[in-house]
Amino acid sequence: MIRLIEERSFNAWPALQTIIYDGWMLHFARGYSKRANSIKPLYASSIDIHEKIARCEQLYESQQLDVIFKVIPELHGPELDHILASRGYRFADEVSMQIADLRTLLDASGPRSVNHTDKANDEWISAYCRLSHQISERARETMTAMLSSIVPKTCFASIEVDGQPLACGFGVCEGNTVGLFDIVTDTDRRRQGYGEALVRYLMQWGKTQGAAYAYLQVVASNVPAVSLYHKLGFRESHRHWYRIR
Repeated sequence: MIRLIEERSFNAWPALQTIIYDGWMLHFARGYSKRANSIKPLYASSIDIHEKIARCEQLYESQQLDVIFKVIPELHGPELDHILASRGYRFADEVSMQIADLRTLLDASGPRSVNHTDKANDEWISAYCRLSHQISERARETMTAMLSSIVPKTCFASIEVDGQPLACGFGVCEGNTVGLFDIVTDTDRRRQGYGEALVRYLMQWGKTQGAAYAYLQVVASNVPAVSLYHKLGFRESHRHWYRIR
């Protein structure tokens, strides 16, 4: 299940370019996010691990990018993390992958009105950029290109009050799973139910598309978000973190 979710999450939010190198997936996206510019060891390998790391370092440095490894111990054991640490890679961002069973999900109808579109239009992208407070023009262009390349069915949702977006996020449905991504709420309107309403809506949308399970990623130290997702039925599947040099 872990490998399946990792594959689905990549399909749902693809990098601009990906190289498959002896079972490792090397993602490139002009430096936009660690996830989309990292090396993900996903399958069995045959080449010496030190040789592979050195080759990856050459490729990322040639693109003037940090060398970032996504470490998933449940898939490849502790060896890679130990080797990267010994080579001076720093630890960053422990992330919890969470899964919820949608088969007993109740109807998401409620007092919050949710807008949605099946493509990431300018209105949704502008709302996300405003709410996230961290998107430069170059990053916006990269994000737009990545979103436009998603192949599975998508739902881009937002909640507005008096014409102002207060929460947004999107879902991607593939097979029996729906992934939830980029859930963000206005910092001045948190803990008022907007994020919960948005997540419930995307979960319900996924269920109507045939999904039996929802998954999402959350920084493990983000206690309020972890608590919200637990309330909505999510439970941890596995963790990953990054090693960066």
